[in-house]
Amino acid sequence: MATTTVLLRKDGSELAIDNSGAPIRNRYRQITGIVMVFRNITLQIKTRAALLANEKLAVAGRLAATIAHEIHNPLDSVSNLLYLLQHEPTDEESKQFSPDGPA
Repeated sequence: MATTTVLLRKDGSELAIDNSGAPIRNRYRQITGIVMVFRNITLQIKTRAALLANEKLAVAGRLAATIAHEIHNPLDSVSNLLYLLQHEPTDEESKQFSPDGPA
């Protein structure tokens, strides 16, 4: 049976350990002792937390990039239209670019 336990050191820092035990039996199947195994998993837990935080940042970054893209596309159209209007369009082009559309 394995469990995770957090031990508190004298300096106040924490040490996460996995511990497991198995019975030692004699030839008559009677329990004569127990073997306990302790494994320090503090770094493993911190690594898992850092990976989770990085994944959250990556998701936020992808969302920000998507939003920026969606905002940028219409602005490109407006920017292109302004460029065309500033470079002496013909009367016919001006009518096409007007909000009312071509006459």
